[in-house]
Amino acid sequence: MNTERYLNRSEFLLTFEQELHLTDLDRGEDDCRKGHPHKEGQSHAYDIGYGSRYVFEQMKSAGEFN
Repeated sequence: MNTERYLNRSEFLLTFEQELHLTDLDRGEDDCRKGHPHKEGQSHAYDIGYGSRYVFEQMKSAGEFN
């Protein structure tokens, strides 16, 4: 199977803004996972990533997950 024809199709390419948000989302999640304090003034995607990881960690410590 030739994947090149799929990788070059425009509907599979991310815009710069989409890549930025994915990066910010991952960065927020990573900061929380590593125990770093939340950074003020970041993007909405960063806040979502940080917040979702924070909720996960709280549920995990409460025994919601094994």
